[in-house]
Amino acid sequence: MEGRRRGLVEAPPLLGGRYTLGLYALLLASIAFTTTDFMTSFLALNRGFVEGNSLLTGVSAAYSLSTIGALLVTKTIFIGGISALAAVGAKSNERTTKKLMLASLTIFVAVFACVSANNLYWLVS
Repeated sequence: MEGRRRGLVEAPPLLGGRYTLGLYALLLASIAFTTTDFMTSFLALNRGFVEGNSLLTGVSAAYSLSTIGALLVTKTIFIGGISALAAVGAKSNERTTKKLMLASLTIFVAVFACVSANNLYWLVS
């Protein structure tokens, strides 16, 4: 049983015992929204929009990259980071760590879903 003992009471398993499935579903959703963000940013930059993200413009200037190159580097690092979070969550036996990884991935999915929707809105309007 995935549940963990707390005193005399058995803690119920996270997500009804489907924790790993939920974790990987969030990872895939996060990768999909991050990829959508990259693609829509790429299209917007090619249509003449200007990048407003100071992190990207800073990376671009610091490493002499194009804005698209900086975008590709940051998205690759981000996908590597969220993959590491999912791996830690999947391998951990600690309930608190599992909850933290699940919450982190949920936040990333929500943020990049909003960013992707915003980018799509500005591309079609």
